[in-house]
Parts: sequence; structure tokens; C-alpha cells
Amino acid sequence: MMSTNSPRTDPCERSAWEITWSCVAVIVACTWKAVHPNVLPAHLRGSAKWRLILRRLRMTLWALLVPELMVMWAVTQWFDAREISELQRRGNEQDIESRDSVGEGDSYVLVSGSAESTREASTSKPSASAPEKLSWTIVHSFFLTMGGFIVNISGVEHTLRLEDVVPQPPGSKELPRVPWPAVEGGDISDKSKIDGIAKTLVTVQTTWFIIQLSIRAIEGLAVTELEVMTLAYALMCAFLYGFWWNKPYDVHKPILTGTSDQLEVPGARRRSMSLTSLLDGDWIMYLHGAIVEDTRLDYLSEMAPERNGRIAIVISLISATLFGSIHCIAWNFQFPTPAERIIWISSSLVIVAVPPLWVCEAVTVIACKATEIRPSIRNALVVPRYVILAVSVYAYFIARVLLIVQAFVLLRELPPSAEQPVRWSYFFPHI
Repeated sequence: MMSTNSPRTDPCERSAWEITWSCVAVIVACTWKAVHPNVLPAHLRGSAKWRLILRRLRMTLWALLVPELMVMWAVTQWFDAREISELQRRGNEQDIESRDSVGEGDSYVLVSGSAESTREASTSKPSASAPEKLSWTIVHSFFLTMGGFIVNISGVEHTLRLEDVVPQPPGSKELPRVPWPAVEGGDISDKSKIDGIAKTLVTVQTTWFIIQLSIRAIEGLAVTELEVMTLAYALMCAFLYGFWWNKPYDVHKPILTGTSDQLEVPGARRRSMSLTSLLDGDWIMYLHGAIVEDTRLDYLSEMAPERNGRIAIVISLISATLFGSIHCIAWNFQFPTPAERIIWISSSLVIVAVPPLWVCEAVTVIACKATEIRPSIRNALVVPRYVILAVSVYAYFIARVLLIVQAFVLLRELPPSAEQPVRWSYFFPHI
């Protein structure tokens, strides 16, 4: 049962079901709509509709449980897109002229079309001058980092990566193995399931929810724990939309840009799990990479040394701390039982305190590597480190689940003022 309160006498009063519906609608907008998946993997293209729904549902539930990891993914792709745009902008005319001078022995054929245009790829004429006329945008860069461009290598599909279109190492005078994809921005926008207007509508919906909560606080009306939790997800939605605004949404088919015999199809890069990964909670990143279909995220240890990777991790931890801090707003709310108050407060403290703890642990590890510490002391810190990481990771997950479950359970008994509607006429009087 949602609520045991007496029947409503005022038809304008809010019921537990109405509160639940409005909050769930915002949470869905903050998870299902805000998460921008990569291009559909090859093994899922042409799959039944229910498999695609399960894929999105899996990502939505993961975003509901660990939204800060989605924020880290969004920040990482935002930095990647900016780097790609900068590298493309700095492409010098010498590379283009050198590619224009390639004769009939050119081993790369540019085409324009979808992944189904294999026949066009084999019959289209080379167009090496296309990259010179291409107006590259941040949308192109996001499309590249999300696996939107592919090439045909001896009948095998290969997803273009940054290292394929940029001379290696970057800055060298060597020609890139593949020219920049010659695709119009409109062709990419046509594949996106949501445009800027739809994203703006979701933003307006979330903003309207925040305004309503603010007005209730000003009037001194009670706010439920579910609404507080929804407010926390609205904050995470702001992070995701801010970094993913220019990323195409829910693209199912990549764009075939050409054929090449200079590339080799790379092998799948997946690491194996170990007992250490299970103890220190590192399996979460492995699971995260598998769910969002981005294997680069498996290797958090490789992201940390890079400047952009460190910034992405820090922003993720900041968002996680803010997410937990919003839950602390409900500490002084009216709870049905003292035990439920204790569970809410303790769970909120855990999700607020754990992210800074991880930062301290990372700083300690970096400091130990940067300074000369005796091996005996360094080895003595290994066990406490694993214990702290293991306890904090599992406590964090348990606390997050408890808060989600409790936010709905507490709707069974609403404070009287929680059912009262906002008096909009007080703020916007009739003229």
C-alpha cells in the first residue's frame, strides 16, 4: 500500500501515486533519455525489438545505480571529442596535397553511405579531396568516438578509431592510415533519435520539477524522500546533458566511409578478472565497460595517468559526492520509525564519504610511487588498501540500493503537508 492516510477532501491534494508518477517520469528522463549509448554493436544490428529494449533497460538500471560512472563516461567522451576536433582542425595542407597526389594505386576508397552500402563502396570512385571540403563539427567528433564510422577491410567491418585518422605518433609527418571521414553533418543528425528540441524539452521537464520543489520549500510544505532522490538524479542529468549535448542519440547503424587494405582488424581487448579485482572492487569498471559497450573504460588504471582521464575521474567523484549530499536534505524529515531514519542517514553518509575516501586513497598511492619509500613499508600498505577499497565499494553499493528502496517504501505514510499542493496564486496572482 502506498499510503494509509484518510481519503482526500480536496481534489487538488497530492496522493502518493501522483508523487510517485511525477518522480518516476523525471527519473526516467534522467536515466533512459539522458544516457547516450554508443552506436549499436554489429552483433545486435537486425536483432528483435525486445533485445534492443533490454539493452537500453540494462543501461538505464546501471545509470540508476551508479550515475557517477555515467558522468565519467560522458566527460571522457567529451574530452575525446574536443581532442578529435582539435586534431582535425590542425590537419595541415601538406597531408591533403600528398593524398591528392596518390594515383591509381591508392589503397583507400572513400564512399558515403550507411553500413549497408557495401556495394556502393566497391563501385564508388575515389574522392581523396573530400576531406578538404568537409566541414568538421563537434558532432562528427562525437560520432567518431562512439564508433559511428566504419571501413571495410577485406570484407570485415572495422570501427574507425582516432589513431586510424591521425598520423602516429601525433604530430609526425607520416600520412594517416585512413583519411578523415567525408560525411555531411546532416547524415549524422538524421541517424540521431533525438534532436536539440527534444533534449530541451527533457531539460524543461526536469527544471520544472526543481522549481516545484523549490516553491514547496519556500511555502514550508513537506517534500518526500522520493522527491529528494529525484532531485539528486536531476543534478546528474544536468551533468550528462551538459557533456553529451552534441552527441548523437541512440544510433543503430554506423556509416561506411570506405575500404582499405592498409589496416588490420584489431583483436578484442578484454582483460580477465582476478581475485584482486574482486577484492578491491575493480570489477565494477569491468562491468561498467561491458554494460555501456565501451571497453576502454575497463582500464581505469590507464585513464588515471592521463590529464583528461584524471579530470574525468575527479568530476565523476564530485558528482557522486553532490548526489549523496542532496540525500542529506531529508535528514530532518518526518520518518515513520526511528530505524528508517537511521538507515537513511547512515546510507547518505556512506555515499557522501566514500568518494572523497577514494580520492585520498588514490593520492596516497601516487605519493608512494613518487617518493622513495622502503619496500617493506609499501608492502605493509597493500593489505589495508585492499581492505579499505573492498569495504567502501560494497558499502557504497548497499547504501545506494537502500536509499532507492527506502524512497519508495516511505511513501506509505505521508506527512499531512506533503499532500498539500503549491499555491501558485501566491506567486503569480491573477491580474
